[in-house]
Amino acid sequence: MERVEDPVTDQTFYLSRPALELLKAEEGVEPWTVEQYKDEAVLVPAGCPYQVRNLKSCIKVAVDFISPESVG
Repeated sequence: MERVEDPVTDQTFYLSRPALELLKAEEGVEPWTVEQYKDEAVLVPAGCPYQVRNLKSCIKVAVDFISPESVG
């Protein structure tokens, strides 16, 4: 299976509705759309792929947490 990474991570490529339906039918992956507003936070569980599309000018703040138990 081919992996699509480079255009997705640089935010220049988004899947169309037919492509999302095909992804669900063939791979069982159903994406969610979350709209975030002022004073809200979105938590993405570890290991979940995600993509952000900014609809307006904004500032991104990201915090990554690694528990001591998971460090080898």
